[in-house]
Amino acid sequence: MAIKLEKILTISATEWFSISGKSPGDFEAVGVHIGGEEVSSIPTSNHCRNTITRFAEQVPDNTMVVVGYRVKMEGKGYAEIHCERSGTALVSKKSAIRDREHDYLDEHLESNIKDKKHIYR
Repeated sequence: MAIKLEKILTISATEWFSISGKSPGDFEAVGVHIGGEEVSSIPTSNHCRNTITRFAEQVPDNTMVVVGYRVKMEGKGYAEIHCERSGTALVSKKSAIRDREHDYLDEHLESNIKDKKHIYR
């Protein structure tokens, strides 16, 4: 799971920044959405748990918290229930930059190692 369920919040980003003391400039906002699928022919709490877990799996790495989390359920009778979930992931810019730098270094290091193998043959 990309994020713990207790880090998925219904409060707004403004409220979270106010409570946490963090600065909005330190984060990148990324929309996360899943839904439109039929979740169950018989609604149960187990099916709801499965969809929130799938939502959490879609949250980007290095996310501090998801804010503005919303659930929309609609049905056309008892046998067809659809569920949509959305929220805004607040991703730490420092972590995202560090990950991009690591990816860049890994890629170039691997490339240089391959090049040097040709020299020593």
